[in-house]
Amino acid sequence: MIDALGDDYAVQERFFRQYYNAFKPSLKQIVSVPVATKSNLIKIYEKLITQDAEGFLQTMIRMSEYYAQIVSYRAVPNQPKLSSLLLSLDRIQGRPAYLLLMVLFECKADLKLQDIHLEQTVEFLISYFVRRNATDLPPTRDLTRIFMDVVESIMTLQGDEVVKHIQTRLKAESASDEQFKKSLKGPIYEDNKAVCRFVLCALEESRMTRETQVDLWALKGKKYIWTIEHIFPQGDNIPIDWVEMIANGDTELAEEYRQAYVHCLGNLTISGYNSALGNKSFEDKKNRVDKQGRKVGYNNGLYLNESLIEQDSWSVQKIEDRTDRLVAEIMEKYLLTVSIASI
Repeated sequence: MIDALGDDYAVQERFFRQYYNAFKPSLKQIVSVPVATKSNLIKIYEKLITQDAEGFLQTMIRMSEYYAQIVSYRAVPNQPKLSSLLLSLDRIQGRPAYLLLMVLFECKADLKLQDIHLEQTVEFLISYFVRRNATDLPPTRDLTRIFMDVVESIMTLQGDEVVKHIQTRLKAESASDEQFKKSLKGPIYEDNKAVCRFVLCALEESRMTRETQVDLWALKGKKYIWTIEHIFPQGDNIPIDWVEMIANGDTELAEEYRQAYVHCLGNLTISGYNSALGNKSFEDKKNRVDKQGRKVGYNNGLYLNESLIEQDSWSVQKIEDRTDRLVAEIMEKYLLTVSIASI
């Protein structure tokens, strides 16, 4: 189990907590605790182990194998697409859904689920958590209850019905399109950097070809090689050339613009090794090359930067226009549509 779950105590604790919450209906004859929390885990598992220690530990070993796949510690055997989707779910911080996925993995045969059903479910969960984490709706305190309710309500369903019910139930608990759009048009980098990075990377990845593919999630040490870049610099001390460009030399107006627009999607992009850009002028940021000859400026071949390299200057209007365009693309990509693809 430790080999499957790894050494991170938070992951181990979450596994045990989510296992009980996921399978609570079948465990209530042994333990009557309403919901597992960090503080009552010992009490819960003392009772579960006492009931049938050997059988219970065998179940835990099997479930820890599933959990290792769900959290992307291990690939799902012979399912590269599902493995990739689960990695995306982890990146968008969709951990509250793991208790649902534990049930779907364990009860796959009883629920008559095929591989494509799991893929469709995880795809929907990704969209759900993009919207949830962008808006904080529903609130964090409600997520465990929501997924426990979903689990309990699917156990008499099979196949397509399971997927459709999950989609319908979660859509009813999701932020509206209006709420989602409002959050996307706001200071998303400041509000939730993880969501900001995820949606920008997702837009870029959707335009990649086999020839242009790069790993935007690659790490150097513990830091991402490809990072979020603020076009109009985010620092308090706005460089004079930016004051001239963005506010015709008016320092106070430039500061107002910085506070209002600097963290909006339209002012954000992705660049490699962006410490090389910082507060440089817009022209320098476009064409920057580092000492190794790498294109670290906007002329780096990414889709997100195509419109930037065509610009001679940067302005509030251009930030607003680019924000509107990116928001529209994200809204279209993460629609919560209740649908089942043909199998």
